[in-house]
Amino acid sequence: MDAPTIACYDREAAVIAARHRSLDPAPWRSRFLAAFPRDGRVLDVGCGGGRDLALLLDLGFDALGTDPSAGMREAAARAYPQLAGRIHGFGLPLPEPAALGGLFDGIVCSAVLMHVPAEELPAAVASLRRALRPGGRLWISVPGPRPGLDAGSRDEGGRLFRDLTESVLLGLCVAARFQELERWEEPDRLGRAAIRWRGHLFAADTAT
Repeated sequence: MDAPTIACYDREAAVIAARHRSLDPAPWRSRFLAAFPRDGRVLDVGCGGGRDLALLLDLGFDALGTDPSAGMREAAARAYPQLAGRIHGFGLPLPEPAALGGLFDGIVCSAVLMHVPAEELPAAVASLRRALRPGGRLWISVPGPRPGLDAGSRDEGGRLFRDLTESVLLGLCVAARFQELERWEEPDRLGRAAIRWRGHLFAADTAT
C-alpha cells in the first residue's frame, strides 16, 4: 500500500470516519444482500471507519475487515463496538488466506484500489482472488477522474488517487481469473458534483 496515503488516513481518521458515517447505508443494504450468499463469510478490505463492515455484520454475514491505517481502525472500534476483534491491520496485497482465518464467500473492496501504486496492483488483485472460494464474489468500487490532484495524482493531504479506467481494472481482474457479473455508475454520495463512482461485481473462477 501507499505509505503517504496511510499516513493521511492516520492523521485525519476522526474527520474522515465521521464524514462517512453521516451517509445513509440503505443503498448498500439491498446490494450487499443481492451480491453475497446469506450467512456467508465476507471480508471488507480497506474497511476504514467501519460503516460497511458494521452493516455487513448487521445483515447477518460473518464479516471481517482489514485496514492498514491504525487511526481508521481505532475510529471504527470507537464507533462500532460490535467490530471488536474483527478488524486486521493488513493492507493490499493481502496475506495468505490462513492469516485471515480461511477463505471467504465475498469480498468488498470499496474506494481502495485507487490508492494502490501501479506496480502493486496486479499482486493486490491476485491476492483478492486468492482469498475467495471458487465462485466467490468480489465487489469493487472506484472513483472516476478526481479534480484538484497534483502532478503525482495526490490530493492536498498526500493521498494517492490513481484514475483506474474501466479497461485497466477489467484487465487486472480478468488476469486474476475473475468474471464480471454486473457494473454500475453513480454520483458521489457526499455531494461532490465533480466525482462519479463506478462499481463492479465479479465472480471468482470456479477452477481450483
